[in-house]
Amino acid sequence: MQFTLKTLIAILSAAVIVSAGPIPLTRRAEASPDVQIANGQASQAANAANAALTPDSPCTDGQEACVTGQFAQCVGGKFVLTPCAGGLTCVNLPLVGKPGTSNTCSTETDRDTRIQTALNGGSAPTKRSYIPAVVPRDPHLDVRDGGAITPEVQIANGQASQAANAASASLTPDSPCTDGENACINQQFAQCSGGKFLLTPCSGGLICVNLPLVGKAGTSNTCDTEADRDQRIATALNGGTPPSKRSFRVPPKAVPRDVSLPAITVVGRSKFKRSRLAKDQA
Repeated sequence: MQFTLKTLIAILSAAVIVSAGPIPLTRRAEASPDVQIANGQASQAANAANAALTPDSPCTDGQEACVTGQFAQCVGGKFVLTPCAGGLTCVNLPLVGKPGTSNTCSTETDRDTRIQTALNGGSAPTKRSYIPAVVPRDPHLDVRDGGAITPEVQIANGQASQAANAASASLTPDSPCTDGENACINQQFAQCSGGKFLLTPCSGGLICVNLPLVGKAGTSNTCDTEADRDQRIATALNGGTPPSKRSFRVPPKAVPRDVSLPAITVVGRSKFKRSRLAKDQA
């Protein structure tokens, strides 16, 4: 079969358009419901992990991820970012025909629908069962080069974060909630939908914690480590200044003086002699 130049250009143009858009959700060669559910859970974890990454995050050569909404690939131990086109953003999607997930350019709405479909065993979810799958990371958790709030507000944020972490520790998946509310339950990110908490596990050894914001008043639930949480809260309670190691040390315990021992006060040589003479005579 022969192709004219015009036909070839049309075919190549169609291929470019398809590759620039979201991956089509096909019903052909679908994996079993159990595999699709596992893919949905894996995609939730991958999106949560991507949300915590920055261009300076350590990586392994060949590793792929989504960093700040851009497709990222690790080259020489550093992420190289490629922005998506056409108003799309980099997201992780569950595969349909086999186990696994894939980082690609799509929309957040498409991502959430695909993940919920996978979690539903391959059946499209109803509007009521919809819930965002990515653990949000508030941009005000980290502020560089200005924009920081007053020490008084940071102290209040630290106290609020302490209270929020204490409250989360007492919650269970069956605790009553209000739609849209989010919290940390059993170290997992929890969001209320239909009056019930839906849990999303953190990945990469992280756990759900509440952190004080840096750029405005308030706190945020996100995936992090306990050590970083404690350090951030201590910094907030210190008005925004990281506490020194010295301030964490327990002050040395005062050694009480034995009152039975005589106190010797040396004022002058003559007075010292009189004190010794009085003692000898006694």
